[in-house]
Amino acid sequence: MFKIEKPANCDFVRYEHKGAFTVVGPQDQMLFPEIPVKLPIVVKKFLEKNTEIKNTKDSVGYGVSYDTSKEGFTYLFGKEVSKAEDLPEGFVTKEIPENDYAVISHKGSKEKLKDTYTWFYCSWMPENGQEHSAQPSFEVYDERYIPARPGVDTSQSYFEIYLPIKKNSQ
Repeated sequence: MFKIEKPANCDFVRYEHKGAFTVVGPQDQMLFPEIPVKLPIVVKKFLEKNTEIKNTKDSVGYGVSYDTSKEGFTYLFGKEVSKAEDLPEGFVTKEIPENDYAVISHKGSKEKLKDTYTWFYCSWMPENGQEHSAQPSFEVYDERYIPARPGVDTSQSYFEIYLPIKKNSQ
């Protein structure tokens, strides 16, 4: 088995069962090479209209990835809502089904995020007898996350990634 060393900026945090919830925000389909260009555009669209989202549950941001293939995936950036209604123009609703997750952390710059995902899928999952579930994965951005901006130190930035695993595989 090919082993990838765990990057210093990530770690397994816990297993968690999460009930179904709804996220509202803009989305786009992207091929993997397009991520550096298209993903920030989705986040920018969210930031421009996020105050128009009704019935938000809290201030946490969700980066949701789904419909993943070998070529790419659909990405939505939004907020959890108790009820989706009167969506801002260009925003959609995504239902995240109940599922079991392996939760990993990512600390520091997002420049090394690809290394975190590669380690998880190529080393951590097989070493821990886990199987990926076809459900959406999502990143949770709370008050510990520090967005990258010129002159801002993101070395202490922190967010968690919920990666779906098949039930009873833990």
